Amino acid sequence: MEPYEWAYWMEGKPAEKDIKAPDGSLLEKAGAVRDGGPTTNAWRRRVRNAVMDENDYMVRKWNEFIAA
Repeated sequence: MEPYEWAYWMEGKPAEKDIKAPDGSLLEKAGAVRDGGPTTNAWRRRVRNAVMDENDYMVRKWNEFIAA
């Protein structure tokens, strides 16, 4: 990934150049800004608001371990 692509996708900055797909088709024109801002902010929101599917199982097994 080129630095200008990283800046667009991960840092939420305006595209310095046209962003192209691996097949060469145009994804975004220069100057476009990705919705949602920096990807790291989105990851933080998702992780903070997420409960793993295994949470109930792990809590139950932890309590069994502590009780043993």
